[in-house]
Amino acid sequence: MLKAISVCLVLSFFHASAIANFVSLNSQSNLFRASDFGMGGGLIPFAIELDSDRLTAFEFSSVTGTTNCCASNTRTLSNADGLGAGNNTNINSSGGISGIVSPGGLFLAGVFTSSLDPVSDIAPERLNFFDIGTDFNQLSPLLNQSFFIGDGRTGIQSGDIQRFVAPLGADTLHLGFVDASFFTGNPGGFSDNGGNLNINYTQRTTNVTEPSPLFLLIFAVITFITIRKIQNSEASYKAMRANPAV
Repeated sequence: MLKAISVCLVLSFFHASAIANFVSLNSQSNLFRASDFGMGGGLIPFAIELDSDRLTAFEFSSVTGTTNCCASNTRTLSNADGLGAGNNTNINSSGGISGIVSPGGLFLAGVFTSSLDPVSDIAPERLNFFDIGTDFNQLSPLLNQSFFIGDGRTGIQSGDIQRFVAPLGADTLHLGFVDASFFTGNPGGFSDNGGNLNINYTQRTTNVTEPSPLFLLIFAVITFITIRKIQNSEASYKAMRANPAV
């Protein structure tokens, strides 16, 4: 009973809020330009601000539309998962933003950054989504570590909505694409991309609130009772040791 009450009280510390938004993302948006030193040209990725002092996660309920790596070639249309491009992705890091290894090409990708911890020349380890898979339920990337978002679901336009948890200290999520010649090597080739992705996303924030006086009183009572029970148990044990049964 005491354990159940304690769990309920701890849960009452947290207050969750959710904000739904929409963005149409140009396929020339270069994720590596989340850094001032990222190469490859193209457009600056779309930036979403978040509170670095709170726990934040993102969900993508709908990502539709098609893109292609050469605007003049409409035969190689890719969906949000990057299927249709005809190549897999193996792109190097640039400007302190990690590269990425993944099935498909020109998929929706993201990276978390912090203005208090500027991007350095040394990028985090590249994530390999051949190993991780793209059907995960939750992903917790590091700062400056690019990651696969795709259509935001465990299947192809189906399955559960995935959750992307911001690392501690992050104050911006950047949405964009990763591109290179044949999706391999150093970033580049963004200027001839065509198409857009239409993205519906939800930003979920969990805020730790100050405990109320009632909570503190109940917590003190529970703590007192628990300590007394432990003391009584120890006293009983010592009495039994001092007067063993014959």
